[in-house]
Amino acid sequence: MKLIEFVGMPRSGKSTQAELLRKALEARGVAAILSGDRERMAQLSVPPQESLAFALALYGQLLDVYYRYKDQAEYLIVDRGWSDAAVWADVYRELKTVTESEAAALAEAFGRFARLSTAVISMNVSAEISLERHRATLHEEVDAVAMNPEWLASLAKAYAGRKGGFTNPLDVDGTLPPEEAHARIMGFLEATGSI
Repeated sequence: MKLIEFVGMPRSGKSTQAELLRKALEARGVAAILSGDRERMAQLSVPPQESLAFALALYGQLLDVYYRYKDQAEYLIVDRGWSDAAVWADVYRELKTVTESEAAALAEAFGRFARLSTAVISMNVSAEISLERHRATLHEEVDAVAMNPEWLASLAKAYAGRKGGFTNPLDVDGTLPPEEAHARIMGFLEATGSI
């Protein structure tokens, strides 16, 4: 099974692009499973304020999804996958919600699974655009932690530092019209043999 991850700033279009990719693959007769971050988060009992426990539960839950569908689908499309674990570890470290050793262990533990990715699509918008878009959307418990200037600045910095290490990465401007971003993503995935 090929694994395609969508990572990036909140409200950058990850979920939209992941869903467009799933539909495009299914239109080609390809079995594709989409695992969305908000759906996975909604199943957790761990509060987002418990940084380390929340990350372990969220990314650990993705392991279950991966192994459940590993032999049933040709593609697993993940909105906020294991490549994000190292990014979140960097944010937690900078905001001092975990120790240095906990951050390193979180990044290392899920780094093994991040290497399973066929491609990592990084959706990019500024922290200001994230906040502006957030004001117009439904708010969930995790937003109390993630949708503030301090978190977003740290997240942007962490992505800048980590995205060079993503597997077969593509940066996409999250302010592009969805159809244009989708065309760019499809072209990249086809050109790299990812689909």
